[in-house]
Amino acid sequence: MTSSVSIRVLPDDLASQIAAGEVVERPASVVKELVENALDAGAASIKVEIDGGGRARIRVTDDGSGMSREDAPVAVLRHATSKISVVADLARIGTFGFRGEALPAIASVSRFSLSTRRREDPEGTIVRVEGGGAASVGPAGVAPGTQIDVQDLFYATPARLKFLKSERTEAGHAVEAAIRIALGAPDVALRISRDGRVAQDLLRQSSIAHRVREVFPGTALYGAEGEIGEVTVVAYLSAPQDARAGASALYTLVNGRFVRDRGLLRAVVQSYGGMMEPGRYPSGALFVTVPPDAVDVNVHPQKLEIRFARADHVYGAVTRVLSEVLRASPWARPGAVDPAAEIRAHIAEQVAAYAQSDLFTHSGSRPGPSVPVPVPVPVPGLSSSPAYSVLTPLAQVRFTYLLCEGPDGLYILDQHAAHERVTFDRLRRAWRASDIEVQALLFPERLELGADLAAVATEHAASLARMGFEVEPMGGDSIALRTVPALVARADPKKLLQDVLAEIGGSGHDAFTHAIEHVLATVACHGSIRAGDRVTMEEARALLAALDAVDFSGNCPHGRPILHALRWEELERRVGRR
Repeated sequence: MTSSVSIRVLPDDLASQIAAGEVVERPASVVKELVENALDAGAASIKVEIDGGGRARIRVTDDGSGMSREDAPVAVLRHATSKISVVADLARIGTFGFRGEALPAIASVSRFSLSTRRREDPEGTIVRVEGGGAASVGPAGVAPGTQIDVQDLFYATPARLKFLKSERTEAGHAVEAAIRIALGAPDVALRISRDGRVAQDLLRQSSIAHRVREVFPGTALYGAEGEIGEVTVVAYLSAPQDARAGASALYTLVNGRFVRDRGLLRAVVQSYGGMMEPGRYPSGALFVTVPPDAVDVNVHPQKLEIRFARADHVYGAVTRVLSEVLRASPWARPGAVDPAAEIRAHIAEQVAAYAQSDLFTHSGSRPGPSVPVPVPVPVPGLSSSPAYSVLTPLAQVRFTYLLCEGPDGLYILDQHAAHERVTFDRLRRAWRASDIEVQALLFPERLELGADLAAVATEHAASLARMGFEVEPMGGDSIALRTVPALVARADPKKLLQDVLAEIGGSGHDAFTHAIEHVLATVACHGSIRAGDRVTMEEARALLAALDAVDFSGNCPHGRPILHALRWEELERRVGRR
């Protein structure tokens, strides 16, 4: 599984500069190394067979360039590789394998055989190694390419076996390792079998987009791509409401190589404008391309960790490219794919129920104050076609939801989430411009706080004032609140400030630099239309227009979706017209 360049043992000065270490931790490590070698050999088709969770057998077959009779035995020697030859090559690595450690490491802990043939050779070669012993070499009648058979992994090292999980778990990790690699190689077919059954059959695809959607069938993904300086970014990501706990469904690849990099994960989450709850990540894949000499892949033996020469530049490019697309909330636009079929079904049932009840009303007769909605304010640089103003409001349902008609179906708008997004966006822009309008309270509000919140109020008094809250110590744990942000003047000032102080206190000393969006979201929540408030049709139309003028308008600042769609086709099917 190497190129046609002759394999050689690296000189000592070069081998000593490679971060040597254990590359075989579990069956998934074997699959990763062997599939990567197959790609380096130019394979167009790779077959992976896993038996007994990988402990009994792992067999990887490819149709790559194969090896000669002379090269095949050298491939199982440590630090033998065709992919680098001088120290300078380490700064511009363009292949997956380069250490010369994978095959000898695997052969040292298994019953190992390598069968290979080049297309121009009349016969192939088989190399057998058992538990790291001497290699036996002989002729073999095999197809062009290479097949590596790894049996009884860790058979001679029972201490390692006890650290492995169940067969099912280990097989799952092995399949996952192959899928990670396949994402970066869409033009290669990959079939993975577990105990004789096909677990994943990835066909050759014409683009990365097709490969990602093949790996995520049934999930609505939204594409973004761009180039900033030497950094190229391509991503296909899910809507924020489909975020999952942990980053297991978010693949990050650099120069086609799957990597684990917290900075990249953080950049993706930040691109969603604060809508992701801590610890949650979207599904999908991020592909970053930089010059080979701008990234060090020689950090860890398994090559999962990397180091960027200009990390801040890379992370900034990712956030900028992704946010330009995500801020337009493509998942919320009429005609967009709704990945949650259960939501559609639930909405259909609710609409049918409301249509037969006395709750279906155009303005509502429940007493309560009418809440004015500000006229839309354009956001510079936001170029997305109107998504909300094309909707026609029909009714307010349960004084909580706005039922609207769109070109392709019915839409249900969460009035609180929608107004919260509008209020939050305006607060955020005013904060960035240091221009939050304040409203003085007729009589200052005295708050009796605990020692912890009183300390927060005192320590962050200047930042609170910039946000619109003028506070003054009154002795002990008491403070006086004199002003509030004008945008949220209708909120209960005492409760509002207490929640803001609690948010700041829970975020640590640097709350106003690292958690300002969470604080602003808390303020916006207090100052927005709530469930139970009456909304007239004029106010509903103003709210829809206002949503078109803000970014990330598909979700409230806490990540909850604003809009749910019921397509005409679904409604007609439900009522028996289809």
